[in-house]
Amino acid sequence: MAAANPAVTFVGVAARSDVGAMQDFVSKYNLNFTNLNDADGAIWARYNVPWQPAYVFYKADGSSTFVNNPTAAMPQQELSDRVAALTR
Repeated sequence: MAAANPAVTFVGVAARSDVGAMQDFVSKYNLNFTNLNDADGAIWARYNVPWQPAYVFYKADGSSTFVNNPTAAMPQQELSDRVAALTR
């Protein structure tokens, strides 16, 4: 998704994890974008994220949309549509 959308900045946030576990996850899934380790939960707290997976989509104007589903990752088509909308 990130490689197909170079006009969009992607950032992953590892929740309450150690750096080694985060690096293993990034390597396992070949993530080619910035990933942050939120070991103390400060980033999650800022966005009131209760569980994974969670997504925050920011537009260039600073507006944002928060999406959180406790049972499943966002479907690929929905994610693709939301990312495409960021550049319109």
